Amino acid sequence: MNGPVVVGVDGSPSSLTAVETAAREARLRGVGLHVVHVFIWPNMHVSLTPSPIGPPGGGLRNLAERVLAEAVRHAREAAPDVAV
Repeated sequence: MNGPVVVGVDGSPSSLTAVETAAREARLRGVGLHVVHVFIWPNMHVSLTPSPIGPPGGGLRNLAERVLAEAVRHAREAAPDVAV
């Protein structure tokens, strides 16, 4: 197998552990790591942007970006030499 290792993350402690494990596996294989986060709310017509009455850092897109940023940080700590 020579493609990247792919790992899904939802922000939970167990998913962050999976990210760390995937990063180490990518290092062992000499490949990159793709970290993904998926949610169904847009299919339910929920806005991705912050609410006009809510904080500017709110909204599903901002939440997803924070989840991914934390996961990437964990991956880079576990295997700094792997392209994430």
